[in-house]
Amino acid sequence: MDVAANISPGNFDPTFGNQGVAIPEKPPYVSGNLVLRGLMVDKSGRTYIAGSVGQSTGNAYYLIRLDINGVHDTQFGQNGYVTGQFEDGEGSHSFAKEIVEQDDGKLLLIGNFFQANLKRAIGVVRLDVAGNLDPAFNKTGKVAVYLSDDGAAHQTHQDLLNAANSKTAGQRSTVLPDGKIILHTTVGRAGNKVATAVIRLLPDGTRDIEFNEGEIAYVLHPDFTHTELYDLLAKQDGTYVLAGCVRSNHPYRAVLNRLTATGKIDESFAVDGFEVIDPVENPLNVNVLKVIGQTNKRLLSVGYTERAHHGVLISREADGKPNIQFNAGKPLLSRLQGIDTLWLDASIQSSGHILVAGLSRLSSGFNYVIARFIDDGKLDTGFADGKGWRVFDMERGIWWGAAIAEGKMTFLGQRQVDGQRVQCVGRGLIE
Repeated sequence: MDVAANISPGNFDPTFGNQGVAIPEKPPYVSGNLVLRGLMVDKSGRTYIAGSVGQSTGNAYYLIRLDINGVHDTQFGQNGYVTGQFEDGEGSHSFAKEIVEQDDGKLLLIGNFFQANLKRAIGVVRLDVAGNLDPAFNKTGKVAVYLSDDGAAHQTHQDLLNAANSKTAGQRSTVLPDGKIILHTTVGRAGNKVATAVIRLLPDGTRDIEFNEGEIAYVLHPDFTHTELYDLLAKQDGTYVLAGCVRSNHPYRAVLNRLTATGKIDESFAVDGFEVIDPVENPLNVNVLKVIGQTNKRLLSVGYTERAHHGVLISREADGKPNIQFNAGKPLLSRLQGIDTLWLDASIQSSGHILVAGLSRLSSGFNYVIARFIDDGKLDTGFADGKGWRVFDMERGIWWGAAIAEGKMTFLGQRQVDGQRVQCVGRGLIE
């Protein structure tokens, strides 16, 4: 589906930062580079920005908070900054990529942790509302969940940095209504295979023995060498649906997988627990990055195709079968004016309409784009001045750096300021 010319440019929120754009700064005590990787907008409209800062002893996680007007909150953390390691040790590296708000207002800062010997873990820090470590979480306020990585993915520090900054380093975590925490990430396995590791923690940061006997569950489709799952949706029935891709060589195929509440493959879902979606057009590679609940308990996944770079929307019934009411049951390909489009996130409005957010390659680089579709997969021409799309000129967008909340889209990007390209956060008005 190629959309007609004359897209609708999005307006930046004039009440946020400087005409809709704020520039995060690194702490004054840090001399190394600042790299932004994720953001979150909380229930009060405040924006949290996560990433890493280079220090002489290694990379440290980084978190700041902006108030509703995009002003740096210096009362948060230590003089406005939260930095540190997911686990103490010389020569270690911590890369924060995700912030999750709990129902009680406490924050989880999640990312990758590497020891000096490059042994890898998922790092989690829990902070109170003021940005201080919460001692009720694993006694220290932080935990490192080590992975059984049998691959040879991280042999050098450059490999480590590449892994931390890759497009597939943005797996999204989930906090359940009972306070338990679901974490997942890709990990190397024996035989040059890649699986997805899934683990559930109790609210106090210890392992939940009711999930796979307290051990990490490794998800690997038996017919493929790689099972890379990027997002997880906790269903009301206690099961978990994960979305991503599978492959052996090429092409990549989009996949959904369902786990039981105890961390086992739910073989009643699709075919032995996996719904593999064939490429729309051979040899397109299809990745899905986000899965959300649609109306009537359906599952909506969004992502992109490589090579042709279409945005992809895939709707499935609760049991994994195609939703024939959405684009006749087929994956929906979308491009903005015939140019590269990648969908990264989605949400369902109260009307049932689908908002999708992502990146589109315009003349100045990848810009943020938001579109609205009707529940059957048709572009909603009642949105964005009849175009169905709206683009925010950020010059260069950042993967995983977008959030939709309260009629606004907040995103990370880069802009030229005084002749230098700087990282920044923007806020656009959706309607």
